[in-house]
Amino acid sequence: MSERVGGVAGEFHGYTEQVPLRLTISVIEKATRMKLLSAITSFVLLVFTSFAALADQRLRVGLILPLSGEASSWGRTFQSAFEMGLEELSPAERARLQIFTEDDQLQPKNAVSAFHKLLAQHDIDVVVNLSSGTGNALASLTEQRKIVLVAIASDAAIVRGRTHAFNFWVTPEEEARVLVDEARRQNYKRIVRVGTIHDGVSAVNKAFDQFNAGKITIALDEEFPSDVRDFRTTLGKIRALKDIDGIMIVLFPGQMSAFAKQARQAGIRSTFFGWEIFEDINEIKAAQGALEGAWYVNAADARGDFMQRFRAKHPELSLLGSANGYDLAKLLASAAGREPSVEGVRTFLAELKDFSGVIGTYSATGDGRFSLPAAVKQVRNNDFVTIRGNS
Repeated sequence: MSERVGGVAGEFHGYTEQVPLRLTISVIEKATRMKLLSAITSFVLLVFTSFAALADQRLRVGLILPLSGEASSWGRTFQSAFEMGLEELSPAERARLQIFTEDDQLQPKNAVSAFHKLLAQHDIDVVVNLSSGTGNALASLTEQRKIVLVAIASDAAIVRGRTHAFNFWVTPEEEARVLVDEARRQNYKRIVRVGTIHDGVSAVNKAFDQFNAGKITIALDEEFPSDVRDFRTTLGKIRALKDIDGIMIVLFPGQMSAFAKQARQAGIRSTFFGWEIFEDINEIKAAQGALEGAWYVNAADARGDFMQRFRAKHPELSLLGSANGYDLAKLLASAAGREPSVEGVRTFLAELKDFSGVIGTYSATGDGRFSLPAAVKQVRNNDFVTIRGNS
């Protein structure tokens, strides 16, 4: 027979033992704590699993840019504009992208090393590079591994015959068409051309020759390694020429300003003209007025107030490639929103139709490139002014 006195009765081996209420509550509390701990553990595991799933759904993007060296102004401009584009995405859109950055100093061998590092450490889905030289060094590697390459570059060889490579830059053909039209409008008959030995320079020169078709005579055509800064021998040749209407400069940062200053010091007064490389405020300042009045062809001005906002935020940087960096951040976020995978990005870029960005409204052209517009601009008072053909 059991007795119940101020507690809960329990039977054991034929006799009745009174179980204290305090002990019983302690047992219940322990059981409750165990259940709570189990629930918390399950919740934490669920959260970690969810984050892991989210990480798997993010697009891993490797930026390989010249962040040091002579061309660092290009790399820092592009990186800053890309980050500005990211900042203006919604939190959900930003969460779709995971960005990793490496410096290649605009050297192909460094770009290749950076690619292998990004691949080993982060298993990247997309590579973004700046310039044709590094783009050509990377294109075969990314294509072999079916990784998307977005080159901010001119040379069509980067994308030719490849399914995963894209050039997100105004094409040399479009720039050359506009440049030749402007040169002929200004009644150029004889010019000099000087350039850096580089894949991108070769691409734009080839496009110029194609559209020019011999109508404008190139009286002197010389190229230099990227480390050359003394142009006095070539300037002596130019001074000996007669009836030169203009000098096409296709030289890289550090070289352009040096050439322009040396030319003016040598008494050469021919107009300077050329390509997008002029749109670097650091080179204009380094030239100390020697590039004032030069005209060139580049991508059309960015829409809206982008340039004002970018300049306000980064007054020390060049504008060259800024709109491309900003738009590319939006493009990759849009691609990741549809399908955050290599194939998803490849398909999105290959089938792009009437995308509205700060560069304008553009589409894929079916050959790994895009229908980006070009315009004629001029250096005026340490600034860049569109004078013809902006869209």
